[in-house]
Amino acid sequence: MKVHQSGFLIIPGLGPPRAQAAAADAIGFMIIPPSVTLSTDGKDGKPKVVNPKQLFVNKGAVQPLIQLLGSEDEACVFAAADTLDTFAGYEEGLQAISKFNGQSALQEVIGLGKKGRVSKRTALAANNAYMKCVGR
Repeated sequence: MKVHQSGFLIIPGLGPPRAQAAAADAIGFMIIPPSVTLSTDGKDGKPKVVNPKQLFVNKGAVQPLIQLLGSEDEACVFAAADTLDTFAGYEEGLQAISKFNGQSALQEVIGLGKKGRVSKRTALAANNAYMKCVGR
């Protein structure tokens, strides 16, 4: 398995789908708190407070999540849509979703839900993220 230059392993086509879904889920859980205190920033030994959403946006997590919306594995699609919903509650996350045409990808998942090709839960996650994107 290759590691993308951003440091994330959730690159579509790399690794088994369940591992990709698990990575997207893990990011989703890590970005929930508004701030995280790191034990040290490595420079002066003092604790450093970071915004996890900002950190993951800056490291390029949004684009691979948007790409996962096109996965054949619904667990990947759900995990990506659910995590994008969390990012969409944050201005920089909204900007990154927009930059990588995430609204269109979310609309496609919503459309698949209307056709019964993905579960209602997956379509709802995509819809929640989409509504945050267009409602700003």
